[in-house]
Amino acid sequence: MITRLKTYLKSTFVRYILSYLLLMALLVGGLTVYMYSYYRSNVYESTAAEETLRTWQLKYRADGSMLSLGNLAHLVERTEIDPNELIREFSYEEGDIFIYISAENKVYNAGGSQDAPDWLSSFDFENLTADELEGELFVPEGLAIITAQQVTSGEESKRLLTFAMPAGDKGSVIWMLDESTLLSLETDSSRSGNRYIIQNSEIRARSETLSVSESKVLEAGAFVPEAISEVKTLSGVNYLFTAVPGEIGDMVFVSVQSLSGIRVKAAGIWLGFMLVLLALAVPTTLFMVYISRKNLAPILEMGRHFGKKGEKYSDDINAIVTGIRNLENKNREMETGSLAARRHLYARDLVTGAFEDDESARKAARELGYDINRRCYAILLVGEDRERTGQHFLDSLIDMADPDICCMGTELMESGQCMLICFSDDETAPERLADKLMNDERVSEMHLPVAISAAHTELKEMSGAYLEAGSAYESRFFMGVNRPLRFSEIPFATGENVKNAEDYAEQIRQALISGDMDAVDKCLEKLKSALRSENMNLFSFRRVYNDLIGAIMSQADVRHYSNAEIYDLFSLSSCHSVEELEQILRAVCENIISTRDPDERLPLIQKVTRIMSVNYTDSDFTLSRAAELAGITPARLTGEFKTKMGMTPMDYLTMLRMEEAKRLLRQTDLSVSDVCRQSGYADASSFTRRFKQYANVTPLQYRQSARADAAGGERSGK
Repeated sequence: MITRLKTYLKSTFVRYILSYLLLMALLVGGLTVYMYSYYRSNVYESTAAEETLRTWQLKYRADGSMLSLGNLAHLVERTEIDPNELIREFSYEEGDIFIYISAENKVYNAGGSQDAPDWLSSFDFENLTADELEGELFVPEGLAIITAQQVTSGEESKRLLTFAMPAGDKGSVIWMLDESTLLSLETDSSRSGNRYIIQNSEIRARSETLSVSESKVLEAGAFVPEAISEVKTLSGVNYLFTAVPGEIGDMVFVSVQSLSGIRVKAAGIWLGFMLVLLALAVPTTLFMVYISRKNLAPILEMGRHFGKKGEKYSDDINAIVTGIRNLENKNREMETGSLAARRHLYARDLVTGAFEDDESARKAARELGYDINRRCYAILLVGEDRERTGQHFLDSLIDMADPDICCMGTELMESGQCMLICFSDDETAPERLADKLMNDERVSEMHLPVAISAAHTELKEMSGAYLEAGSAYESRFFMGVNRPLRFSEIPFATGENVKNAEDYAEQIRQALISGDMDAVDKCLEKLKSALRSENMNLFSFRRVYNDLIGAIMSQADVRHYSNAEIYDLFSLSSCHSVEELEQILRAVCENIISTRDPDERLPLIQKVTRIMSVNYTDSDFTLSRAAELAGITPARLTGEFKTKMGMTPMDYLTMLRMEEAKRLLRQTDLSVSDVCRQSGYADASSFTRRFKQYANVTPLQYRQSARADAAGGERSGK
């Protein structure tokens, strides 16, 4: 059991899932640290901003009240208005207003008046005697503030903060209000911390939820020349200290917030984020397990092939690496020690374009005893005889070739085929070999297909010849296997090709020349839509992408790389869907653009061609306008464009307009005048003349020819 567990822990699945989980843990850990730091900083900054705003609100509120109190005192001093009327006009929503008239020795309020002694005796201040209270309220020197304290009046007892403002010789104005009412604000619903009003080095009012030394608060905030918001250490504890000096009465308004409370608040928000993250982690982990098992399927399959028999939990990666190394060693031994193996590799390399030029291919052939310096060649594909040894069967096929044919071959294990390459000075020799193979007892007995490409003369067309043979091989589904499947005969057995396939190839070629991968993607999207809209069989589909690949590869600059470096020919030959085709074509184009030298990627020309592709339907669009939009002179545009593109900018613009005109003539019933306007020409006669120069026929002749071709294709398809 322990041994099995150890073996399981070393398995690829465990490594795979652990790597996923470790990656997720690192991401979550990093995100956790970042978000905690972010929330802590963000909550601190928002709290500091809120407290600063609240403290300023308290300051404006108190200063405004003191200003109103001063105005009331000024009216009492300067006018003869009844004090009760003044109180009603200046009645405060908070607290009670009293006016003391010294000449009458009376105190007025909103309800009437009282003799001063009686009024004084109606209040019992916690820390003041009646005489001290009389001196503070009736004869104040400037604004007098009586520190908030418990005040009893009748059966009611409150902590009141009292203000007294002198009204000249007439008396004074008195304002009593609840301490908590003054210090509270509408935005305080979720607030904690302390708030103070300091005046003359004394705390006049306070609202406290934190235990903070009064002396430390006075020391930090008694004399503040300007507003501050900073961290201060009071009695060894860090606080967010906010202080704003008032405009009247030397008052200072102070807010004290605990930093630990701010951190707790940040931690609470962060904890909520973490709970959401953990909730998402569960399905994410399950998804990782699912993806791991799905992605590991091919690895486990290969591990079972390469690993030791009977081991359920083997180290698949090491088994695969070891197996591949063994195969490489065997291949290396075959390359150096077996002429037959080297010949097999040569045939595969020849088809995939692994040689830099024709001479290097011929030289390698001579070293292997082949003479490929013949006038033409063709490629044959024969279904593999699974019941016989592959090497023996392949050799027997090669031996059937006439003496005047240079014939070589290799097994294509991935497709279950034997491939023969036949070089000859007689174009009919490969055809005769195909007939001979069909008459072979083994081939006919096993009902093995025999397919043959068209004859070719250029070695660089070797990949195309293989694709032709592959297309012919696929035609066995509707042509049968009782005769050789010739590429030249396929059109008679299938429907028409995709309409405008040549136009798509030309558009992709132009995009490759300009290095514009976005334009390539747009062309591929159009091609995919066209392929899906066509009613074609598998072979018709294969014919289309054979033509497209051939067009792309014939136009691409392959001076710096071989076909083998651009695309995998054998993967292409197994393509069976539009999506697979699109992926392969995109990979081919990306390889061509990415492997091009930086100096040849044409960023300026790419910009110009994009400008032209957007504006070519505008009849007022000119070469000067294109140069202006590209930010260069017309002379520079002409020189660089011709050097890089092999044509003038005007030729390129004409090509865009003409191709659009051809499309409209083929696909719409627009009049020639309408086609002229939509193609970027203002004058119909000029358009007709240019079209004839470009297409060698008039617009009407082109439309009639295109429709005749389409009708003929439909009849042949039927």
